[in-house]
Amino acid sequence: MDLSLQMSAFLASVKVTQKKITKAVEALGIQPSSNMGFTDRRAVRVSAVQYELKNYGSLKDYIFDVNEYIEEAVKSGSQLVVFPEGMGFASLSLVPLYSKIRSRLKGAVEEEKAEAMEIVSDALIDYFYEVYSTLFSELAKAHRIYIAAGSTYVYEDSSLRNRAFLYNPSGEETAWQDKLFPSGDELDMGMLGGESIHVIETPIGNMSMLIGQDDEYYEPFKIASLSGADLIAFSAAYRGSPDKFRSMGTIAARAYECSLYCVRSAMVGRFVTGEKLNDHAGIYGPYLSCKGEHGIIAEAPEDGKGHVISARLDFQRLQDSLDSYNSQSNDTLSAQYGEIFNQNVVPFPSSID
Repeated sequence: MDLSLQMSAFLASVKVTQKKITKAVEALGIQPSSNMGFTDRRAVRVSAVQYELKNYGSLKDYIFDVNEYIEEAVKSGSQLVVFPEGMGFASLSLVPLYSKIRSRLKGAVEEEKAEAMEIVSDALIDYFYEVYSTLFSELAKAHRIYIAAGSTYVYEDSSLRNRAFLYNPSGEETAWQDKLFPSGDELDMGMLGGESIHVIETPIGNMSMLIGQDDEYYEPFKIASLSGADLIAFSAAYRGSPDKFRSMGTIAARAYECSLYCVRSAMVGRFVTGEKLNDHAGIYGPYLSCKGEHGIIAEAPEDGKGHVISARLDFQRLQDSLDSYNSQSNDTLSAQYGEIFNQNVVPFPSSID
């Protein structure tokens, strides 16, 4: 670690402390909501945040901005608010010597960006986690709701992980989930993927959390569904080219295939490396659980700005669409090809030695 990053990490630990974060949240004068006062699986209110990444001038500005998203969700009656992947990095602009760090990352050639990001992450990883965990714990407690706070980088047994946390209405860190399929850049940084999928039981229903490239794989969603999850709190921060159909081809398809509700948050704006974040938030479900039977419950505008979208979900309706492939039949097609699905193409051995 070079001297400037060591100095930046030290100064950040002095400038932004747990005590200062707690005091700044208290200064907002948040009135506790009664959104968790009544819970019913047939009427669960959720919100997905489309978070606009910004450069903040002060800790107060940063906390005010994050709370604005939550406050809007709470006013809509939400009991769960989902934030995007990489929320730990949202406080980077508060770090002393930030302009030098930004110049270093933006100036790195493409092949060296992962290495440069790894160096910065290593230096500031404790700062990122402390700000992230303290802030979302205090805000969940102040509003008395569940917050799936998106993800931040952590080290566990000397291994780098991209980990999402869930905070309950008491402000407790009640569950976590590691990203199962790290991106290419994260693999270059030495990151390890998660080994398991957690299902969290809450008064509003059972949920799992998944992150980023996890939506490119069918299996994590199916495992969560078979393990009893009603909902996936999904955290995304897509840095590829604009693709308005990406969520329909991945997360919406997963909701339909696995009979789950998927609350997909997103991050927009410009990442510290200079890359533009192109994404939008959405809430999706199985076709038969949605009006119009198209799987889209709500989507945020694709305008590159911050938004909150909210919806009421009926977990009981998931049972109605559990057998997705047989919910609408084609008798002629079934008569022609049905036998294919009623035979073992590769027969199982009668015994295993």
